[in-house]
This record gives sequence, structure tokens and C-alpha cells, in this order.
Amino acid sequence: TAALSREIDEVRGCLNGLNGSSYRPRVLVAEKDPLRFLSVLFAALTEEIDLFLGNPEWGLSEQRETLQMVSPDLFMASEWNEGIFPVERRNEESPDVSGLLLMISTGGSSGKIKFAMHSMDNLRVAVEGLCQHFSMHKINSYCVLPLYHVSGLMQVMRALLTNGTITLEPFEKLEKGRFPETKKSIDFISLVPTQLNRLLAVEGASDWLRSFRAIFLGGGPAWPDLLEQGRKVKLPLSLTYGMTESAAQVATLKPEAFLSGEENVGKALPHVEVFIEEEDPTEDVGSIWLKTDALFLGYYPELRKGRELWKTDDLGSLDKEGFLTIFGRTDEVINTGGEKVYPREVEAVIRKVLPVFSVIVFGIPDKEWGELVCAVYQTDSNKGIVESEMRKRLKRELSSYKIPKKWILYPGMLENAQGKINREAIRSWVLDT
Repeated sequence: TAALSREIDEVRGCLNGLNGSSYRPRVLVAEKDPLRFLSVLFAALTEEIDLFLGNPEWGLSEQRETLQMVSPDLFMASEWNEGIFPVERRNEESPDVSGLLLMISTGGSSGKIKFAMHSMDNLRVAVEGLCQHFSMHKINSYCVLPLYHVSGLMQVMRALLTNGTITLEPFEKLEKGRFPETKKSIDFISLVPTQLNRLLAVEGASDWLRSFRAIFLGGGPAWPDLLEQGRKVKLPLSLTYGMTESAAQVATLKPEAFLSGEENVGKALPHVEVFIEEEDPTEDVGSIWLKTDALFLGYYPELRKGRELWKTDDLGSLDKEGFLTIFGRTDEVINTGGEKVYPREVEAVIRKVLPVFSVIVFGIPDKEWGELVCAVYQTDSNKGIVESEMRKRLKRELSSYKIPKKWILYPGMLENAQGKINREAIRSWVLDT
């Protein structure tokens, strides 16, 4: 559009002012407005710069942490606190790479902010892999996710690198039942489970969602009841597994497999090899390793050694046909009385049999058990449930050692706008109360 072109020209003027430096310029953008964000991204595509993608919704401490880490030469963040200013540029060298380097933020909600470094070559590999997985040459998306997150950014890259299109809309518009006419050429929409759950309660949403070739569902585990609702109304759900470090999707379940009853995250995309390192030979579950040219180059400012192979923080298993099932993160496993408990399994059963809106399960220190299984939950009415009744219902579904011994009703919202739960913050809250 004309407005976007004007914005791009303005940003290019700012970038030209950085040329001639003896070092690679650093640019930090933290814009919620898609037009302003895209103007910076598109202006930077042919530049030799380090472009940091910050979160416009970060709090004051996170803003300061980021500026201290990056010390940018150009700072564009209209949503951030007016009293925040970049610190003086430090002289350390930038990573030794050519072309644009995209620094995509990860962490923040669960710990120290990190920036995963990606080149355009990395991102291109990820886009080509998705095209091959769905036998497509062009990708057209309907995007309701933030562009500064990898899930939103990669929708832009898919359109850019395949000459496709991307339609940008605020999710709030869909929540109000305002569904635009979707052209048959728009293939995909990406949602997190919380968004899908909200849409299923809106009249007309199911009919509109069925118009897509696939609805990518990721960003967190989807609970069984939600998937059953989706299958009941014949939604072309495509469960996905990926992360910032892998340029989004690693494995993706095709809609036809979902509708036939599968509830795993599908097979690895053609550009990725997935390996499971089983620490216990009696179990099929182990740490997930990835091998792909789409992997990030490292966490800023250190380049990663052995770039093709990387051990994730996730646990999973592969069946004989290559379908991947995710069991959560390695640091989430609860060891109670000598038994291992996988929180995702327990959370899924709780959502299935108890009237909770949201739930998180984790371990807390205990002298007798080593760790105690604890559940923090939220209900629609914000009223607690009788613990004896909860345990009674769960006994039919879970082994006794997996049933939470401590139940806490959370007074606020467990999930943020992206459907994620700050697990460590909730656990700290429990330990402090």
C-alpha cells in the first residue's frame, strides 16, 4: 500500500544514516502496529544489519534488560515507556555473518530474555520445508498472531519467499463474530489453543474456519475436549510442534490425519530430522534432538557450534510410522516417590473430567515424596472445586501417584493473550504463599 511504501522510505532514510560505520548497525524494533513493524522489516531486508525483534508488551524491567543487552544504534518502540532510552553503544563485535541477521526474542515470560539469531537462509529452508510438506509452491495466510513472535513472523516470510499473500487482522475482530469473506486462495490460519477455544463459542466461526485448507494449532498443548470439539465440527486442524530456534514448525499433523483420529503433532517436515534420546531404556520417551539447516545460528551474540544438530528442552516419542508425540519439557518432569509424572498428561485428563477453564501441573519440594504433584487451576465461576470430588473423578483415569496432592484455585488469569502460561512464575507464587 501507499502508506506502507511511505513508512519503508522513512525507515530506509534512517538506515542510510547508519551506513559507513566500522561495525554492523543494530536496530531494535518493538512495534505492535503491523504497518510500522513491516516497514522496518522490509526496509532491512537488503541491509547488513542486526535487526532485533522486541515485544512491545514487555514491562519496564524487560525493556531495560533488552536495551542493556542490545545497545541499539536505532531504536523504534512507540509502545515502550517514554522514559526508556537506549544505552550507549558498546564496542563488542557482532556475529560474523553476512546479510540481514534477524534476532527473534525468546524467553521473557519464563526467564531471562534471549535472542535467537536467524539468517534469511535459515528462514528460507523452513519455508521450503512447509511447502514440500503440503505439496505447494505458494503460501497464502490469514494472520491473527503478533508479527514479532516467530509464529507471526514466519507467516510474513512464507508470503514473501513464495510470492504468496498475508492478510493481517486483529483476533478481537473474529471474537466479535466479524468474519471476512475468505477467498479460496487463502490456505492457512494459525491459532493457539486458547484462541480456537474462544472461536468455537462464537456463532458462525466453525463454518468460517472450515474454509481453510488447514488450521495450524500450536504454541502450547491442546486439551482433548478442545480437539474433540474441533473434530465434531470437522475443522481441518493441523497440530504443530516448533519453536523460535527452529524457525517455527518442526512437525505438523495433516488435517486428514487429525480428522481420522490422530492427536499427535504429526511427522517431521521434509527439511527436519527428529531423533529421540531415551535416557531410560524401559521408556519410549526421551529428549528431542533436531537436525536441520533451519536451526538458529545461536543466542546473541554467540554463534552456536555444531549448527546442524541441536538438543531441545522437550520430551517426546516417535512411533513406528514417524508420528511425534510431545510430553512437555525436560525440566517439567515431576519425580514423586520414585515415579515420573509428565505434567501434560495430567493436565489433559484434568481438563477432560473436571470443570476447569485452565490448569497447570508442576512439582513442589516435599520431604516425604521428594516432589509433590501440585495443580493450580481456574474455573469459569472463579469458585473452587471440592478436592475429594476431584480426586474421586481422576482415580478412574490416572494412577494414584499422578493425581495432584495439592490443589490451588488461582485468583487471576493463568494464560496470557498468546495462550501461554508462565509456569515458573506460577510455581514461584505457590511457593511464596
